Amino acid sequence: MEKIIACVVTYNRLELLKKVVSGLRNQTFKIDEIVIINNNSTDGTEEWLSKQQDLTTIKQENLGSSGGQYTAAKYAMEQGADYIWLMDDDVVADENCLEVIMSHIENFDVICPLRHNLDGIYYNDVTKINLSNPFKSIWKSIINTDDLKSELVPVEAFTFEGAFIKRQVIETIGLPEKGFFIYGDDTDY
Repeated sequence: MEKIIACVVTYNRLELLKKVVSGLRNQTFKIDEIVIINNNSTDGTEEWLSKQQDLTTIKQENLGSSGGQYTAAKYAMEQGADYIWLMDDDVVADENCLEVIMSHIENFDVICPLRHNLDGIYYNDVTKINLSNPFKSIWKSIINTDDLKSELVPVEAFTFEGAFIKRQVIETIGLPEKGFFIYGDDTDY
């Protein structure tokens, strides 16, 4: 049986974190372990986490999203995860999200679920990267409504807001770069 570890990076957003954890606990496809990387939150997160018997918690100094994603991926790899689900503390998965991901993962190394915000779909995944002009945005084009005609949309870059990654990807390219702190770590990865 393949091992799935979901990892959530958090910093001072306890109420959002509770929703994320609830979403992970209620998945229709079983997650083997939920890991919370606590970037030294000061808002009661540590106290709440200490009461959660079904969560693994790693507390570290605030290394930003990139430092948290690095720690999360490193931990999951050390635990023998076959799949690592990386996310921030503001991404609540629909209850069947992992089930849908698993129905497609055989054909892909990375799958990133579409995200929604209060205004509707959050268009943030990059369909084309600009590597020709360093003075412009690295994002040449992002996902749009026309892309949604298909259930799966190929992208060249993604955010750490639900990226589901096969172990072999991390074995091949290494862990996320922890030095970015909060910007560019996911695009670089």
